[in-house]
Amino acid sequence: MVSDLDRMRPIWFGGSPKKCKRVQLAVMDMWKAFRNSTGRNAPQASILFDKFHIMRHLGDALDTVRKPHNLRRKRLTRALSAPY
Repeated sequence: MVSDLDRMRPIWFGGSPKKCKRVQLAVMDMWKAFRNSTGRNAPQASILFDKFHIMRHLGDALDTVRKPHNLRRKRLTRALSAPY
């Protein structure tokens, strides 16, 4: 679906090669099939990923860093508080 973001209305569904050449910006989620289709049918269009998926990937990356750090901190705290 192609939409006019200024007027907030759909323009067309599907797409002919002539119309696809006029697309300037493609807003999508991060599904690879969408990126491949845009690259194939409207290579001149800039791609903007939606905020929800960007935030999910940032949260996943943060968890990847945070979990080992917290585990290490808990082990160190236990070791320091153990009776001698």
